[in-house]
Amino acid sequence: WEERYEDDNHGSTGEDFVPPANRDAFVAFSAGARNCLGQKLAIQESVTLLAILLRCLKFDIVPGYVPQPRKAGPIQRPHGGVPLIIQRRTSC
Repeated sequence: WEERYEDDNHGSTGEDFVPPANRDAFVAFSAGARNCLGQKLAIQESVTLLAILLRCLKFDIVPGYVPQPRKAGPIQRPHGGVPLIIQRRTSC
């Protein structure tokens, strides 16, 4: 978060300083007073969409791809993503 100032910075004394935004004000699908009302619907829709994609499309890793792990906290992800070959299934 960076410090923010009003639009008129000419001769700013610090009295017009706007404090940083509250980081806890909104987090998607968070708990508490600002909980997302559509959380359950959004999760259900994403599961349904994933099921449709997996039924109709075939996902294969590009031949010869060697993953290069990147440690980013508790979740490890390959550096640069995973190149995929996506093909339509004949049964769909």
